Amino acid sequence: MGSHDTVPVEAWTLKHSDAIAGGIFASPDFLSQFSRTEIIIGGVPMEVQAVPASAPLDRDRLAALGLAVIEVRPDEQRSIERLISLTAALPEVAVIAAISMPDVALVRTLLREGVADVVSLPFNHTELNQVVLEVLARQADRETKLHPLIGVVKASGGSGATSTATQLVGKLADNDWGGEPPLLVDLDVQFGTVAEYFSIEQSGSILDLLRSTERLDDALAHSIAIKKDRFSVVIAPKEIVPLETVDLDSLLNTVQFMRMHFGAVVVDLPPCWTDWSLSLLAECDLVLMVGELSLHGLRQARRNLDLMDSIGISRQKVRLVLNKVEKKLFGSLRPEDAERTLNCEVVAVLPLEDALGQAQQAGESIYQHARKSKYAQELTKLAESVRALVGDGSKK
Repeated sequence: MGSHDTVPVEAWTLKHSDAIAGGIFASPDFLSQFSRTEIIIGGVPMEVQAVPASAPLDRDRLAALGLAVIEVRPDEQRSIERLISLTAALPEVAVIAAISMPDVALVRTLLREGVADVVSLPFNHTELNQVVLEVLARQADRETKLHPLIGVVKASGGSGATSTATQLVGKLADNDWGGEPPLLVDLDVQFGTVAEYFSIEQSGSILDLLRSTERLDDALAHSIAIKKDRFSVVIAPKEIVPLETVDLDSLLNTVQFMRMHFGAVVVDLPPCWTDWSLSLLAECDLVLMVGELSLHGLRQARRNLDLMDSIGISRQKVRLVLNKVEKKLFGSLRPEDAERTLNCEVVAVLPLEDALGQAQQAGESIYQHARKSKYAQELTKLAESVRALVGDGSKK
Protein backbone atom coordinates (compact mmCIF):
# COMPACT_ATOMS: atom_id res chain seq x y z
CA MET A 1 0.00 0.00 0.00
CA GLY A 2 3.02 2.23 0.19
CA SER A 3 1.95 3.93 3.39
CA HIS A 4 5.30 5.65 3.99
CA ASP A 5 6.42 6.78 0.52
CA THR A 6 9.26 9.29 0.55
CA VAL A 7 10.82 9.34 -2.92
CA PRO A 8 10.08 7.61 -6.26
CA VAL A 9 11.11 3.96 -6.46
CA GLU A 10 13.28 4.61 -9.53
CA ALA A 11 15.43 6.95 -7.39
CA TRP A 12 16.23 4.27 -4.84
CA THR A 13 19.44 2.29 -4.81
CA LEU A 14 18.72 -1.32 -3.92
CA LYS A 15 22.15 -2.81 -4.34
CA HIS A 16 21.73 -4.48 -0.95
CA SER A 17 18.67 -6.47 -2.06
CA ASP A 18 20.73 -9.32 -3.53
CA ALA A 19 21.85 -10.16 -0.01
CA ILE A 20 18.27 -10.47 1.27
CA ALA A 21 16.03 -13.53 1.17
CA GLY A 22 12.29 -13.38 1.76
CA GLY A 23 9.17 -15.45 2.04
CA ILE A 24 5.44 -15.34 1.33
CA PHE A 25 3.25 -17.16 3.84
CA ALA A 26 -0.47 -17.32 3.04
CA SER A 27 -3.45 -19.63 2.63
CA PRO A 28 -3.34 -21.88 -0.45
CA ASP A 29 -6.23 -19.99 -2.11
CA PHE A 30 -4.09 -16.84 -2.33
CA LEU A 31 -1.04 -18.63 -3.73
CA SER A 32 -2.57 -20.21 -6.84
CA GLN A 33 -1.14 -17.48 -9.09
CA PHE A 34 2.41 -18.44 -8.14
CA SER A 35 3.51 -21.37 -10.28
CA ARG A 36 6.77 -21.97 -8.43
CA THR A 37 7.80 -22.31 -4.80
CA GLU A 38 10.42 -19.61 -5.25
CA ILE A 39 9.87 -16.32 -7.09
CA ILE A 40 11.62 -12.99 -7.43
CA ILE A 41 9.80 -9.93 -6.02
CA GLY A 42 11.51 -6.54 -5.98
CA GLY A 43 14.81 -8.22 -6.79
CA VAL A 44 14.49 -10.46 -3.73
CA PRO A 45 14.24 -14.28 -3.96
CA MET A 46 11.06 -15.20 -2.10
CA GLU A 47 10.02 -18.70 -1.06
CA VAL A 48 6.29 -19.34 -1.34
CA GLN A 49 4.76 -21.40 1.45
CA ALA A 50 1.12 -22.34 1.93
CA VAL A 51 0.08 -21.97 5.57
CA PRO A 52 -3.30 -21.15 7.18
CA ALA A 53 -3.70 -17.57 8.40
CA SER A 54 -3.76 -18.58 12.08
CA ALA A 55 -1.34 -21.49 12.04
CA PRO A 56 1.99 -21.17 13.87
CA LEU A 57 5.00 -20.16 11.78
CA ASP A 58 8.54 -21.45 12.18
CA ARG A 59 10.27 -18.54 13.90
CA ASP A 60 13.73 -19.99 13.36
CA ARG A 61 13.03 -20.11 9.64
CA LEU A 62 11.65 -16.57 9.63
CA ALA A 63 14.65 -15.29 11.58
CA ALA A 64 16.87 -16.32 8.67
CA LEU A 65 14.90 -14.07 6.30
CA GLY A 66 15.22 -10.35 5.80
CA LEU A 67 11.64 -9.88 4.68
CA ALA A 68 8.37 -11.82 5.12
CA VAL A 69 4.92 -11.32 3.60
CA ILE A 70 2.42 -12.89 6.01
CA GLU A 71 -1.34 -13.21 5.66
CA VAL A 72 -3.49 -11.84 8.47
CA ARG A 73 -7.27 -12.17 8.76
CA PRO A 74 -9.02 -9.17 10.37
CA ASP A 75 -11.85 -11.38 11.67
CA GLU A 76 -9.52 -13.79 13.48
CA GLN A 77 -7.92 -12.44 16.63
CA ARG A 78 -5.47 -15.34 16.71
CA SER A 79 -4.27 -14.39 13.24
CA ILE A 80 -3.71 -10.77 14.29
CA GLU A 81 -1.94 -11.80 17.48
CA ARG A 82 0.31 -14.17 15.49
CA LEU A 83 1.51 -11.31 13.32
CA ILE A 84 2.03 -8.88 16.20
CA SER A 85 3.98 -11.43 18.24
CA LEU A 86 6.21 -12.17 15.25
CA THR A 87 7.09 -8.51 14.71
CA ALA A 88 7.93 -8.18 18.40
CA ALA A 89 10.03 -11.36 18.49
CA LEU A 90 11.82 -10.70 15.18
CA PRO A 91 12.40 -6.92 14.91
CA GLU A 92 15.21 -7.46 12.39
CA VAL A 93 12.76 -9.03 9.89
CA ALA A 94 10.71 -6.60 7.77
CA VAL A 95 7.16 -8.00 7.99
CA ILE A 96 4.55 -7.06 5.37
CA ALA A 97 0.96 -7.86 6.33
CA ALA A 98 -1.20 -9.33 3.54
CA ILE A 99 -4.86 -8.49 4.22
CA SER A 100 -8.08 -8.98 2.30
CA MET A 101 -10.00 -5.65 2.26
CA PRO A 102 -7.71 -3.85 4.75
CA ASP A 103 -9.43 -1.85 7.48
CA VAL A 104 -7.85 1.55 8.21
CA ALA A 105 -7.95 1.05 11.99
CA LEU A 106 -6.31 -2.37 11.74
CA VAL A 107 -3.64 -1.07 9.36
CA ARG A 108 -2.76 1.70 11.79
CA THR A 109 -2.59 -0.78 14.65
CA LEU A 110 -0.28 -3.11 12.73
CA LEU A 111 2.02 -0.28 11.64
CA ARG A 112 2.19 0.94 15.22
CA GLU A 113 3.13 -2.58 16.34
CA GLY A 114 6.07 -2.67 13.96
CA VAL A 115 4.70 -4.07 10.69
CA ALA A 116 6.73 -2.59 7.82
CA ASP A 117 3.81 -2.19 5.39
CA VAL A 118 0.55 -3.69 4.14
CA VAL A 119 -0.39 -5.34 0.85
CA SER A 120 -3.86 -6.32 -0.38
CA LEU A 121 -5.20 -9.82 -0.95
CA PRO A 122 -5.57 -11.42 -3.40
CA PHE A 123 -2.01 -10.61 -4.43
CA ASN A 124 -1.42 -8.23 -7.29
CA HIS A 125 2.10 -8.74 -8.61
CA THR A 126 2.61 -5.05 -9.44
CA GLU A 127 1.47 -3.88 -6.00
CA LEU A 128 3.47 -6.56 -4.20
CA ASN A 129 6.60 -5.64 -6.15
CA GLN A 130 6.09 -1.92 -5.33
CA VAL A 131 5.57 -2.51 -1.62
CA VAL A 132 8.64 -4.75 -1.36
CA LEU A 133 10.73 -2.08 -3.08
CA GLU A 134 9.42 0.59 -0.69
CA VAL A 135 10.20 -1.53 2.37
CA LEU A 136 13.73 -2.18 1.14
CA ALA A 137 14.17 1.53 0.47
CA ARG A 138 13.12 2.43 4.01
CA GLN A 139 15.59 -0.11 5.35
CA ALA A 140 18.28 1.62 3.32
CA ASP A 141 17.12 4.97 4.75
CA ARG A 142 17.52 3.66 8.28
CA GLU A 143 21.11 2.76 7.44
CA THR A 144 21.71 6.34 6.30
CA LYS A 145 23.23 8.75 8.79
CA LEU A 146 20.79 11.27 10.20
CA HIS A 147 21.76 14.60 11.73
CA PRO A 148 20.32 15.49 15.15
CA LEU A 149 16.71 16.62 15.55
CA ILE A 150 16.17 19.34 18.17
CA GLY A 151 12.65 20.30 19.23
CA VAL A 152 11.96 23.75 20.69
CA VAL A 153 8.74 23.98 22.70
CA LYS A 154 7.03 26.71 24.65
CA ALA A 155 6.34 26.28 28.34
CA SER A 156 3.65 28.91 27.88
CA GLY A 157 2.62 31.54 25.37
CA GLY A 158 4.97 34.50 25.09
CA SER A 159 7.94 32.65 26.54
CA GLY A 160 10.11 33.56 23.56
CA ALA A 161 10.65 30.02 22.19
CA THR A 162 10.64 31.17 18.57
CA SER A 163 13.18 33.92 19.32
CA THR A 164 15.38 31.33 20.97
CA ALA A 165 15.09 28.93 18.03
CA THR A 166 15.89 31.61 15.45
CA GLN A 167 18.96 32.78 17.33
CA LEU A 168 20.16 29.28 18.22
CA VAL A 169 20.15 27.89 14.67
CA GLY A 170 22.57 30.59 13.55
CA LYS A 171 25.02 29.74 16.31
CA LEU A 172 24.78 26.01 15.55
CA ALA A 173 26.25 26.86 12.14
CA ASP A 174 29.61 27.14 13.92
CA ASN A 175 29.60 23.35 13.88
CA ASP A 176 30.53 21.35 10.79
CA TRP A 177 27.52 18.94 10.68
CA GLY A 178 29.20 16.96 7.93
CA GLY A 179 29.50 20.02 5.72
CA GLU A 180 25.74 20.65 5.68
CA PRO A 181 24.09 23.83 7.05
CA PRO A 182 21.71 23.54 10.02
CA LEU A 183 18.01 24.00 9.30
CA LEU A 184 15.20 25.72 11.20
CA VAL A 185 11.66 24.49 10.45
CA ASP A 186 8.64 26.54 11.59
CA LEU A 187 5.91 23.99 12.37
CA ASP A 188 3.49 26.46 13.90
CA VAL A 189 1.23 26.19 10.83
CA GLN A 190 -1.32 28.61 12.28
CA PHE A 191 0.68 31.42 13.85
CA GLY A 192 4.32 30.83 12.93
CA THR A 193 6.46 33.97 12.99
CA VAL A 194 9.89 32.72 11.87
CA ALA A 195 9.37 34.40 8.48
CA GLU A 196 8.84 37.73 10.25
CA TYR A 197 12.02 37.37 12.31
CA PHE A 198 14.06 36.95 9.13
CA SER A 199 12.02 39.31 6.91
CA ILE A 200 11.23 36.45 4.51
CA GLU A 201 8.68 37.13 1.76
CA GLN A 202 8.96 33.81 -0.10
CA SER A 203 5.66 31.93 -0.46
CA GLY A 204 6.96 28.35 -0.24
CA SER A 205 6.35 26.74 3.18
CA ILE A 206 6.49 23.51 5.14
CA LEU A 207 3.09 22.57 3.70
CA ASP A 208 4.60 22.43 0.21
CA LEU A 209 7.06 19.83 1.42
CA LEU A 210 4.44 17.82 3.31
CA ARG A 211 2.26 17.68 0.19
CA SER A 212 5.17 16.55 -1.98
CA THR A 213 6.58 13.55 -0.12
CA GLU A 214 6.11 11.27 -3.15
CA ARG A 215 8.45 13.48 -5.21
CA LEU A 216 10.58 14.95 -2.45
CA ASP A 217 14.16 15.35 -3.59
CA ASP A 218 17.16 17.52 -2.80
CA ALA A 219 16.28 20.13 -5.43
CA LEU A 220 12.72 20.59 -4.15
CA ALA A 221 13.83 20.74 -0.51
CA HIS A 222 16.44 23.41 -1.22
CA SER A 223 13.95 25.42 -3.29
CA ILE A 224 11.65 25.66 -0.25
CA ALA A 225 14.39 26.09 2.36
CA ILE A 226 15.54 29.72 2.33
CA LYS A 227 19.29 30.24 2.70
CA LYS A 228 20.14 32.72 5.47
CA ASP A 229 23.81 33.39 6.13
CA ARG A 230 25.16 29.99 7.23
CA PHE A 231 21.86 28.16 7.83
CA SER A 232 18.53 27.54 6.12
CA VAL A 233 14.90 28.14 7.08
CA VAL A 234 11.59 26.50 6.16
CA ILE A 235 8.75 28.83 7.10
CA ALA A 236 5.14 28.24 8.13
CA PRO A 237 2.36 28.96 5.61
CA LYS A 238 1.19 32.55 5.32
CA GLU A 239 -2.44 31.50 5.60
CA ILE A 240 -3.88 29.99 8.79
CA VAL A 241 -4.62 26.30 8.26
CA PRO A 242 -6.20 23.73 10.60
CA LEU A 243 -3.71 21.83 12.72
CA GLU A 244 -5.09 18.55 11.36
CA THR A 245 -3.82 19.61 7.91
CA VAL A 246 -0.48 18.12 8.95
CA ASP A 247 -0.32 14.40 8.14
CA LEU A 248 1.88 12.50 10.58
CA ASP A 249 3.43 10.10 8.05
CA SER A 250 4.23 12.95 5.66
CA LEU A 251 5.73 14.99 8.49
CA LEU A 252 7.96 12.18 9.76
CA ASN A 253 9.12 11.34 6.24
CA THR A 254 9.85 14.99 5.46
CA VAL A 255 11.79 15.56 8.68
CA GLN A 256 13.79 12.39 8.12
CA PHE A 257 14.64 13.59 4.61
CA MET A 258 15.75 16.95 6.00
CA ARG A 259 17.98 15.26 8.56
CA MET A 260 19.72 13.43 5.72
CA HIS A 261 20.25 16.51 3.52
CA PHE A 262 20.86 19.30 6.06
CA GLY A 263 22.85 19.61 9.26
CA ALA A 264 21.17 19.70 12.68
CA VAL A 265 17.41 20.25 12.23
CA VAL A 266 15.71 22.58 14.73
CA VAL A 267 11.90 22.44 14.76
CA ASP A 268 9.85 25.23 16.32
CA LEU A 269 6.67 23.50 17.49
CA PRO A 270 3.19 25.04 17.87
CA PRO A 271 1.88 26.04 21.32
CA CYS A 272 -1.10 23.66 21.05
CA TRP A 273 -0.30 19.97 21.40
CA THR A 274 -1.54 17.59 18.70
CA ASP A 275 -0.97 13.91 17.98
CA TRP A 276 1.53 14.80 15.25
CA SER A 277 3.48 17.34 17.30
CA LEU A 278 3.81 14.92 20.22
CA SER A 279 4.83 12.11 17.86
CA LEU A 280 7.52 14.32 16.34
CA LEU A 281 8.68 15.35 19.81
CA ALA A 282 9.19 11.67 20.63
CA GLU A 283 11.53 11.45 17.61
CA CYS A 284 13.70 14.34 18.78
CA ASP A 285 17.21 13.75 20.10
CA LEU A 286 16.87 16.79 22.34
CA VAL A 287 13.89 18.85 23.53
CA LEU A 288 14.47 22.44 24.66
CA MET A 289 11.57 23.77 26.70
CA VAL A 290 11.67 27.57 26.80
CA GLY A 291 9.98 29.21 29.76
CA GLU A 292 10.19 32.10 32.17
CA LEU A 293 11.63 32.12 35.67
CA SER A 294 8.36 32.84 37.49
CA LEU A 295 5.81 30.85 39.44
CA HIS A 296 3.46 30.90 36.46
CA GLY A 297 6.25 29.90 34.09
CA LEU A 298 7.33 26.98 36.29
CA ARG A 299 3.73 25.84 36.72
CA GLN A 300 3.21 25.73 32.97
CA ALA A 301 6.52 23.98 32.45
CA ARG A 302 5.50 21.28 34.92
CA ARG A 303 2.22 20.72 33.07
CA ASN A 304 4.11 20.18 29.82
CA LEU A 305 6.64 17.89 31.44
CA ASP A 306 3.84 15.83 32.98
CA LEU A 307 2.26 15.46 29.55
CA MET A 308 5.56 14.26 28.08
CA ASP A 309 5.95 11.80 30.95
CA SER A 310 2.45 10.42 30.31
CA ILE A 311 3.24 9.52 26.69
CA GLY A 312 6.67 8.09 27.37
CA ILE A 313 8.95 10.95 26.31
CA SER A 314 12.00 10.53 28.51
CA ARG A 315 12.80 13.48 30.71
CA GLN A 316 16.45 12.56 30.15
CA LYS A 317 16.34 14.26 26.77
CA VAL A 318 14.45 17.39 27.93
CA ARG A 319 16.30 20.52 29.02
CA LEU A 320 15.03 23.88 30.27
CA VAL A 321 15.93 27.25 28.78
CA LEU A 322 14.97 30.11 31.05
CA ASN A 323 14.26 33.17 28.93
CA LYS A 324 13.65 36.89 29.56
CA VAL A 325 15.34 36.64 32.95
CA GLU A 326 15.82 39.93 34.79
CA LYS A 327 18.55 40.28 37.39
CA LYS A 328 16.13 41.46 40.02
CA LEU A 329 14.32 38.12 39.88
CA PHE A 330 17.33 36.32 41.27
CA GLY A 331 16.48 37.70 44.70
CA SER A 332 13.43 35.45 45.10
CA LEU A 333 13.63 32.74 42.43
CA ARG A 334 16.80 31.25 40.99
CA PRO A 335 17.58 28.78 38.16
CA GLU A 336 18.47 26.08 40.66
CA ASP A 337 14.98 26.47 42.15
CA ALA A 338 13.56 25.65 38.70
CA GLU A 339 15.79 22.57 38.40
CA ARG A 340 14.82 21.32 41.83
CA THR A 341 11.10 22.00 41.37
CA LEU A 342 10.85 20.45 37.91
CA ASN A 343 13.54 17.78 38.19
CA CYS A 344 14.90 18.98 34.88
CA GLU A 345 18.28 20.52 34.06
CA VAL A 346 18.53 24.19 33.11
CA VAL A 347 21.01 24.57 30.21
CA ALA A 348 20.67 28.31 29.61
CA VAL A 349 19.55 31.50 31.34
CA LEU A 350 18.88 34.11 28.63
CA PRO A 351 18.57 37.68 29.88
CA LEU A 352 15.89 40.20 28.98
CA GLU A 353 17.85 42.58 26.79
CA ASP A 354 16.95 45.40 24.38
CA ALA A 355 19.69 44.31 21.98
CA LEU A 356 17.73 41.18 21.03
CA GLY A 357 14.63 43.14 20.04
CA GLN A 358 16.72 45.55 18.00
CA ALA A 359 18.43 42.67 16.19
CA GLN A 360 15.09 41.06 15.37
CA GLN A 361 13.64 44.30 14.05
CA ALA A 362 16.63 44.50 11.70
CA GLY A 363 16.18 40.86 10.66
CA GLU A 364 19.61 39.99 12.06
CA SER A 365 21.08 37.57 14.55
CA ILE A 366 22.24 38.83 17.91
CA TYR A 367 25.83 38.17 16.76
CA GLN A 368 25.46 40.47 13.78
CA HIS A 369 23.90 43.20 15.88
CA ALA A 370 25.49 42.94 19.33
CA ARG A 371 28.13 40.23 19.48
CA LYS A 372 29.40 41.26 22.91
CA SER A 373 25.99 41.51 24.56
CA LYS A 374 25.13 39.36 27.56
CA TYR A 375 22.43 37.61 25.52
CA ALA A 376 24.96 36.64 22.83
CA GLN A 377 27.32 35.25 25.46
CA GLU A 378 24.60 33.16 27.08
CA LEU A 379 23.34 31.93 23.70
CA THR A 380 26.85 30.74 22.89
CA LYS A 381 26.78 28.68 26.09
CA LEU A 382 23.40 27.24 25.03
CA ALA A 383 24.74 26.24 21.61
CA GLU A 384 27.76 24.59 23.24
CA SER A 385 25.46 22.64 25.57
CA VAL A 386 23.29 21.54 22.65
CA ARG A 387 26.29 20.28 20.72
CA ALA A 388 27.56 18.42 23.77
CA LEU A 389 24.16 16.73 24.20
CA VAL A 390 23.49 15.69 20.58
CA GLY A 391 27.04 15.39 19.26
CA ASP A 392 28.69 17.48 16.62
CA GLY A 393 28.19 15.32 13.60
CA SER A 394 25.73 12.70 12.43
CA LYS A 395 24.47 9.40 13.68
CA LYS A 396 22.90 6.27 12.31
